[in-house]
Amino acid sequence: MNIAIPNIAPTRLKQGSGEAVLAVLSALVNAAISGAGYDFQPIDYSQVSRYDELAAVADAEDEQGADEIEDNVVIDSDDDDEVYVRAVSGSRNAKSDADHPPTPKVDVEEWKMEVERVAPLLQVRQSSLDDWRSRIESATVLFKAVENMYPDAKQMLERLASDMDKSRDRIQKREQTLAQQFSDQVEDYRVKLRELNTSRDSANVAQQTVQQMSVELNQISELLDQTKRDIAERQAKISDTTPLIQVKEAVVKVQAEIKLMSLRIGILQNGVLQHVMKQTKARREGQTIERADMYNGGIMFS
Repeated sequence: MNIAIPNIAPTRLKQGSGEAVLAVLSALVNAAISGAGYDFQPIDYSQVSRYDELAAVADAEDEQGADEIEDNVVIDSDDDDEVYVRAVSGSRNAKSDADHPPTPKVDVEEWKMEVERVAPLLQVRQSSLDDWRSRIESATVLFKAVENMYPDAKQMLERLASDMDKSRDRIQKREQTLAQQFSDQVEDYRVKLRELNTSRDSANVAQQTVQQMSVELNQISELLDQTKRDIAERQAKISDTTPLIQVKEAVVKVQAEIKLMSLRIGILQNGVLQHVMKQTKARREGQTIERADMYNGGIMFS
């Protein structure tokens, strides 16, 4: 294709971004323009005055002017279209002439005036972190910084790794020596630990037994307290002799009444006995009289 492309590795082109891809695209565009018959001179950016965007942004009063400038840009876009149409028409007319190289039929002075008019309206935007170009530049700068720091850091890390390996070996040897020296103590410690665990188990069992017996003791204590309260109540009732005295007095009264009744019964019995004896005596005397009369009458009849 006779295209001057710099020596670039294919792996960099597979990424689809970066300076290598831009260089290839620039070479292809230049070849296409040259094949179309265009001849552009390189732009001298040293003579173009830069627009100080930061100063304009810092001034709060320029916000309204910025809106007016945007309106002017929209209105003046028709003039730019006319310039572009004239340039394209001139290029098309130049293609018809195959003997002479085509040159754009644009007035240089008019173009410079247009550039001077539009240049202040252009805004310079700061590179954003989201822009892939800025990320590539930052990555390139960081990569170069890492490349510069890598040899020294590598030596330091290797030295640190070797020191750590030596320290680890010394620690392992020291651990082995200590393990050999204190093997008997370690075995004794294991035996004591097993005994301690056994004692703890026994203590736990004894503690559970003590808790159970404590519960039983509390129950027995409650029963004992209840029994003591019952005994105290009964003793209090027994120590109160008022009812007993009243009973004794009642018994004495009953006995006195019984004696009085016995005396009255004896008197009545004596009276009844005398009355019966009188009747019996009278009956006997009557029978004796009747017998005497009967005897006397028999004698008389005889």
